[in-house]
Amino acid sequence: MYFTKATVRNTRTGRSLFLPLGFRSFSLHKFIFLSLTSLVLVLVSATSSYAQAIKLETDQAISSAGYYQLSWDFEDAPTDTVFIVDERTSEMSLATPIYSGKDTAMVISGKPDGTYIYQVRSADNQYQSNAIEVVVSHHSLATAFRFFVLGAVVFIVLLIVILRGNKVTRNE
Repeated sequence: MYFTKATVRNTRTGRSLFLPLGFRSFSLHKFIFLSLTSLVLVLVSATSSYAQAIKLETDQAISSAGYYQLSWDFEDAPTDTVFIVDERTSEMSLATPIYSGKDTAMVISGKPDGTYIYQVRSADNQYQSNAIEVVVSHHSLATAFRFFVLGAVVFIVLLIVILRGNKVTRNE
């Protein structure tokens, strides 16, 4: 947009000295267009603030054990607000509700390997949270056997220490 400066002798009463070139002849259709554009921008900004009213978090973005906690915060929520937690995998496009209630946290366990996407919304669909992604990637079978062998070795060493200590205590 280019602005031109009008001289005083060229301005009519009630006209601005600085007008964009396209607005020298300000008509009703331009006024309606600007008004509707402003109204749409205000409505979009108000809708987006409601859409992010609930803040969803997880304690771990990558879970190797298959369990994790989701928690959400909604400061302006009335005490009777019912929250619905939706879950979907990266392969599914439709979300499935897995929780409905008034709590603001939940523990999820027993999930197989995969990517899970969660979102919380109010029961009346007026408010919704950000979407978070949790990747479940269990330990490999070789790593599980290593943990098992390490646990068995620690158990045997503790058993030997206890039995020796018991034998020394009896001899004294």
